[in-house]
Amino acid sequence: MATRIIDLPQTRGSFNIKGVVKGTESSNFYTEATSKKGNPYRRIKFSVTYEDGKSLGIDLAGYPRDKVYFYHRPENGEKKGTTKAVPWSERNQFKEKGYNLIGMNVGVQKVLDESGKQVNDKKHVVEYDACKIIGENLKDGESVFIRGNLDFSHFPSKNGEIIRSVKLTPSQVSLCAPCNFGDDEYEPTHDFTQDIVFMGIDKEQDASGNPTGRFEVAAKIVDYSSIEDATFYIDAEHANLAKTLRKNLKPYTGIKIYGKISTNAVTETVEEDDCWGEPNVIEKINAPMRREFFIVGAKPSSIDTESYRKDLMEEAIHKIKENETAKADFGKTDNSGDDWGVSNSKLNDDFEDDMANPWDDEL
Repeated sequence: MATRIIDLPQTRGSFNIKGVVKGTESSNFYTEATSKKGNPYRRIKFSVTYEDGKSLGIDLAGYPRDKVYFYHRPENGEKKGTTKAVPWSERNQFKEKGYNLIGMNVGVQKVLDESGKQVNDKKHVVEYDACKIIGENLKDGESVFIRGNLDFSHFPSKNGEIIRSVKLTPSQVSLCAPCNFGDDEYEPTHDFTQDIVFMGIDKEQDASGNPTGRFEVAAKIVDYSSIEDATFYIDAEHANLAKTLRKNLKPYTGIKIYGKISTNAVTETVEEDDCWGEPNVIEKINAPMRREFFIVGAKPSSIDTESYRKDLMEEAIHKIKENETAKADFGKTDNSGDDWGVSNSKLNDDFEDDMANPWDDEL
């Protein structure tokens, strides 16, 4: 069982997307393989088009475990619920009243209800089983509603640069009413909410040092075992929000933000010099698409000036660096393992809110 090495509240993030499925015909859509440590796993990767020409990638992986966990919500004034461990082979047989499997919601098949109406065949399963169900049933062109968690991470590139990543990890994948992008009443759904540790805000500049009209919000994300740097954006339309954040927030302040996830083509200006007369200035599109998180609002009631004080953050970062050094030196640390998912040491904290409202496929 993984042991947490830092003692700061996690900054949680979530997303909602509604759109049209793309990518299920790819050979990378559904994979069954074995990890470097010899453990079998399943994985799905596809994208959801939320409006014409704009898509977001979805990535989910799962593996067999020794045990799965069922959660019972608190009752009679209890502060926390309880969990029960069940052997992996009995995960689909455990039916004790009041306990729900800690996993994810899948509804990608249609069945007839008692009145003869077609409805989603709702299943609550672990990620390993969800990958197989989705991999065998989801098709290009189907409309889906997906909600899940934002997972921030970083890794070194081949040339030593730090690459920062935000993965959209689903906790629900459900068929929904068809998304008609041509309908005037259609409203794209590509929303996010994220608790952050605010570090600063500044005007964005292009490669030449000229203002773009947008603002960059520097933040830190406190995960279970790491602290990640992240950048969010505010567009010119919400310039007053940028001014409000700059005026009211100091570095190391916790706050809840929300907004839209957007994908845009990365372009650069290129001059063709083998021309007669003036050079031809064109826009060159660089693959892949760039995914950005635009803030449209924040909750002042969520402001926290104590939990992420500078001294506490620096102490936590120091512990993380020491742990990484130990891992490099000895190849094994307290939080080592081959787990893709949550440690059972934090199940109650992570899943209490999810169990309160497990299905949103009517959206």
